[in-house]
Amino acid sequence: MKVQRFEHPIEFCDRAEPFLQQNEVVHNLPLRLCRSFREGSPHIKPSYLALVEVDGNPVAVAIRTPPFPLVVSEVTEPAAIALLVDDLQAAEPELAGVNAPQAVADEFARIWQQRTNQLAHLYMAMRVHKLTAVQPVAQTSGWLRLAEAGDRSLLTDWYIAFQQEALQESPELATAQAWAERQIGYQTLYLWQDGDRVVSAASGFPASARVGVVNFVYTPLEFRKRGYATTCVAAVSQRLLKQGYQACALFTDLANRTSNKIYRAIGYQPVCDWNQYRFQPKL
Repeated sequence: MKVQRFEHPIEFCDRAEPFLQQNEVVHNLPLRLCRSFREGSPHIKPSYLALVEVDGNPVAVAIRTPPFPLVVSEVTEPAAIALLVDDLQAAEPELAGVNAPQAVADEFARIWQQRTNQLAHLYMAMRVHKLTAVQPVAQTSGWLRLAEAGDRSLLTDWYIAFQQEALQESPELATAQAWAERQIGYQTLYLWQDGDRVVSAASGFPASARVGVVNFVYTPLEFRKRGYATTCVAAVSQRLLKQGYQACALFTDLANRTSNKIYRAIGYQPVCDWNQYRFQPKL
């Protein structure tokens, strides 16, 4: 068993994707990153790309795109986790955290804390869900449309509000503006319009040829509890399925009972739990 690092993202993707595609819904995040590498997305730059291999066959995939935590796949050989920790201590000693399927994340965090002068704390407990057919939901007034150039200011404000509420983070204005520009350019962010008001948003985009992803689901406080988010997510999910994706995937924060209830009503079913840990120096 050995760790194989890669300098070239495309070479890495060629080796990693067959392993990740064995469970595309669970691996929707690393597959999304591979897709971004192949597309040459300028805002996503990897600092660490690695496989753990046994006899040349991958048993774990690891990706880091600073400033975000390390992303690790499912691991089919438990000893691979310790090997990754040892390699990352040399390659990425200031690692901010780890984001992985629950058992993998828990074990990685335990070993990292044991072998470094850092503490690991659970930042967010999540669950990956899968949808293959949209269930009927109560319809609200309005319609779905793509975000447009005229929505830049609104999307900038919503991105900041979403980050503050969901992640307890306050992004800089320039970061939020750049995000809004990218979403409009990608044509993957959808808005629910009711009359002259935009009341909800959700993005829908590919993780792979077979799986689409729904994320950035946001409704301002004044428009909540009216069914807008449910209708918007259902419409975006249906659009992805009509585009030919066999399934939709999304992450939920287990602490947010409202959103989990909404997704179940639409037809999303739990697949696995997924944890994100943050690392910080011991006092």
